[in-house]
Amino acid sequence: MIEVRSATVADVALCERIEPTYRTRHVWKVEHQVGEGLFSVAFRRARLPQEMPVEAPHGGDDLFALWQRSRCFMVAEDGHMVVGYLVLYPRQESDEGWVSHLLVAAGFERSRAATRLLESAEAWGRRQRLMSITVPAQSRNDPLIQLLMQRGYALRGFMEAYFGHGEAALLFSLTLQA
Repeated sequence: MIEVRSATVADVALCERIEPTYRTRHVWKVEHQVGEGLFSVAFRRARLPQEMPVEAPHGGDDLFALWQRSRCFMVAEDGHMVVGYLVLYPRQESDEGWVSHLLVAAGFERSRAATRLLESAEAWGRRQRLMSITVPAQSRNDPLIQLLMQRGYALRGFMEAYFGHGEAALLFSLTLQA
């Protein structure tokens, strides 16, 4: 059973051992349409010919530095093994939380570790009186996008070249407070 708790300094090295990759069978392609009196952007889910490994963003980040400055760095454990982590920052200029890192170890994708991490981050956000939480997702990270939509997160926009190599981020938000 997956348990989530606040990370300790000892957990940081365990989190760094998690391979920053995931696998996907779908990607989300951006489509632009411009016409007279019209500008629209849509994202279309496209199936890949075969499952593809994808490197997660932030793979080389200094997790110890993140742990030191983060108020919300959580780990997911299966037994006594760290199988995932999430880092959330309250944005200073607003009452919004921003998930900067969410990673689950290979082999634990279907363990509900990501779900448990998000649930814990949402509960933390409510205790901190945040109005919402935003999760930027790679357009190739269909597993995360599907999870966010299942949990009630709504697509609020996107940012071009948010991730390395010019990859856009789809921005999903969940309202915590009415």
